Amino acid sequence: MKKVLCLVLTAMLLLAASAASAATQLEMLCWMSEQQEGIDAMVDAFNASQKDIEVTVSYMSKSAYFEKLNIGLPAGSAPDIIALNVPSDIDYSKRGFLLDISDLFESGAIDLSRYPEHTIAAHTIDGVLHGVPRDYDSIAVYYNKAIFDAAGEPYPTGDWTWDEFVEVAKRITRADEGIYGTCIASYPNSVVYDMVYSNGGMAFDENGQCVLNSDEAKDALKKLSDVILVEHASPTIEEQAEMSSGNRFLNGMAGMLFNGSWSMASYAEALGDDLGVCALPAMGEKPASISHSLIWAIPACSQNIDAAKTFLTYLASYESQAMTAATVIPAYEGTDALWVENYAQYGAKVFTDMVSEGYAVSLPYSMKASEETYSMIKSGFADVLATGDVSLLDALTEAVNAKIAE
Repeated sequence: MKKVLCLVLTAMLLLAASAASAATQLEMLCWMSEQQEGIDAMVDAFNASQKDIEVTVSYMSKSAYFEKLNIGLPAGSAPDIIALNVPSDIDYSKRGFLLDISDLFESGAIDLSRYPEHTIAAHTIDGVLHGVPRDYDSIAVYYNKAIFDAAGEPYPTGDWTWDEFVEVAKRITRADEGIYGTCIASYPNSVVYDMVYSNGGMAFDENGQCVLNSDEAKDALKKLSDVILVEHASPTIEEQAEMSSGNRFLNGMAGMLFNGSWSMASYAEALGDDLGVCALPAMGEKPASISHSLIWAIPACSQNIDAAKTFLTYLASYESQAMTAATVIPAYEGTDALWVENYAQYGAKVFTDMVSEGYAVSLPYSMKASEETYSMIKSGFADVLATGDVSLLDALTEAVNAKIAE
């Protein structure tokens, strides 16, 4: 009898193992480890909702992530679900590396009317949207209340000019203690583009040509570099190479920082009640806040396309995107309010207001060599901010347009 029972139990275990192994295994890869809380919650909820598909998510640094994709996609080897920003989406879409999921939109499985138009427009490449918008962002000023308190300076409330911002930065700077009023970095999306567009300039014209050598752009870069080189209210570019602007802010070494909504969770955790947020200063007539977005996409080389589409449809749901609100502003209609509520004590609503009140500018990019030209521009901005020589923008513009023309 015992032998029979053992055989029955063994058979049951084998059947269970067989059923488990029958589940389609999907690999999801991300670089956004600081957003792990929301992403892990989505994956866990999906896995618990059914037994046919099992998703495993892993994280790596952004540089390692794109290195892996840049090697794997051309070779036909890549994870089943990936996250992409606009420049990488452009490059991979144009090279045929991403699956066309138009059938999911046409069938109504994914309702695009639930997403902000600018997120759809930004990721529609040659008439095709290859992924599902997962979030959107904007730029504002983070500030450290403790540094303001130490300087006896009232907290900023927004609705301010560039000159007013600079004066505040000067008043709270204590360079002898290694504390600067702000940190002017060379990041195009979170610092330089915002001021260029506020000042009446642009990165690319309607013909896709780089126009960063305009008088408006040069004036904006000069004003930015003056904060570093003339007013000494920001660490130099060389000093930022030793410690990034974000780390300086996290470590209480910068009173104010231009940065995106994606940093809210990590800054709130580090600074707690000392964290505040307000609108960007207007260098020109009104502020400009660069708004970017990411999508979830399926590589065309995935060996599990049907299962990947099922999971992607889940990622496009209210339930899934509501979980994203733990760390970033989700794209699905109404879920952005959940993110604002999560961080209301810090003034987080300013980020969604920058979009709803018309100050948002979609991240500028070239439709050719997007990643390369973005890197060139960031490096060029660093050179200008390090030297104060805005004539370098002439050579930068020429080099970017030469790359576009290749």
